[in-house]
Amino acid sequence: MSIFQTQNESLFEIPPHKRTLEDRYAAGKKLREQCPREDHRLFKPDGRDPLPILTATDGSRLPILLPIRYQRMSTSAFAFYRGTASIMAYDLSKMPKVPYIIQISGDAHLMNFGGFATPERQIVFGMNDFDESYAGPFDWDLKRLLTSFIVAGQYQGLNEDKCALLAAEIINSYRKMMRTLAKDTFLQSWYAATDFEQTLEQEKNKRVTKLETQAIQRAMQKDAHYDFEHMTEIVDGERRIIEDYPLIFHPDTTIHPDFHASVKRRFHNYLESLPLERQVLIEKYEIVDSAMKVVGVGSVGTFCAVILMMGGDNDPLFLQLKEAQSSVLEPYMTHEAFASHGERVLYGQKLMQSASDILLGHFIGDSGRHYYMRQLRDVKISMNIDKYRFKDMITYAQRCAWALAKAHARSGDPAIIAGYIGKSDVFSTALTEFGFAYAKQCNEDYEIFISAYQNEYFSKSLDELKSKG
Repeated sequence: MSIFQTQNESLFEIPPHKRTLEDRYAAGKKLREQCPREDHRLFKPDGRDPLPILTATDGSRLPILLPIRYQRMSTSAFAFYRGTASIMAYDLSKMPKVPYIIQISGDAHLMNFGGFATPERQIVFGMNDFDESYAGPFDWDLKRLLTSFIVAGQYQGLNEDKCALLAAEIINSYRKMMRTLAKDTFLQSWYAATDFEQTLEQEKNKRVTKLETQAIQRAMQKDAHYDFEHMTEIVDGERRIIEDYPLIFHPDTTIHPDFHASVKRRFHNYLESLPLERQVLIEKYEIVDSAMKVVGVGSVGTFCAVILMMGGDNDPLFLQLKEAQSSVLEPYMTHEAFASHGERVLYGQKLMQSASDILLGHFIGDSGRHYYMRQLRDVKISMNIDKYRFKDMITYAQRCAWALAKAHARSGDPAIIAGYIGKSDVFSTALTEFGFAYAKQCNEDYEIFISAYQNEYFSKSLDELKSKG
């Protein structure tokens, strides 16, 4: 029996095969007795210092890369928000939460959505980051997403009324999609996906259509052959990944005693995590080179790398290796542990995503660190919200909310979630009030962070780091 059945079965006295849609809605409404919808607005800071929570994982990160992490977070309150999922998880744990457990992202901010290709090469839109994925209450993801739009909107200079409209769009779009999915069979809701190109064809906002069509075209051009041309060179007769220190580099013994050899030694563990037919595919390639590669904001400092494989003189394959540490949600949830954090990330991705990378796998390294692997680029499309106007942000908010609802419906019952939310504005009003309160807290935390950053609390400068390269 899954963790979801174990924790949620008490909602019903009726066996599954006899439950009507009305029974499932009613079960959701009953959850309000334990967590009234109005209570979601009750965010009150407990006086915690954000810095110890933020730096708690520094000891397990590579010290040489920490300046990059903190410089990226220092550029704006929104950049800071992207790197502080651990702080928000701590704060949400102090609040009332919906007692209904599903698989959640744990870091559902607006930049963790985008386009990607299915194995059939269809372009779909959905969530694309599952490093923090864990079993938890669905409202945590909604609060993380909604607040990210408010913080981003404030960063773009939007006034309070426009930020409130963004928040309302997220809740209303999520609610409508959840009610639509509730009327489907569970199998239909499992298959539900957002066809990105079809959505753009139907999109009335022509400016968004143009921006996102361009993003799709750029992503389609950047395949393994593009990376092969731009990321590699011939050194002493061998193909090698080009260094761009400190963002891409071959680690010396101070970081890892035998990095490349270790990757090759443990590769069979990764292979064993793949389905047998995928093993047949990947075994046609050979590892040629590997290098550290800094990615994202929250992941900076963890052990991430790119691996170059060749199936012939003009058949490159790039894999991305990412370290998987414990989820920021783990201290606040009850869940039987996975064999590794890499396995946890894969489970979350396969459960929440309508289609996943065919080469997604995991393993434990020589040092005991946990990893997962995927293709470096598989038509991954990120949205450039810096170019978005207010109406564009409304369109994007709607799309993210739809994607989140579909992801949640795969492990949860959409009728139960829709029943809890209801048809009134009570839930929307409460979450919007929370979003503004938490955006204010984020800005205050950011000021504390910036003060510490400028006072050299966070070690060496990036200029010093580059000079050592």
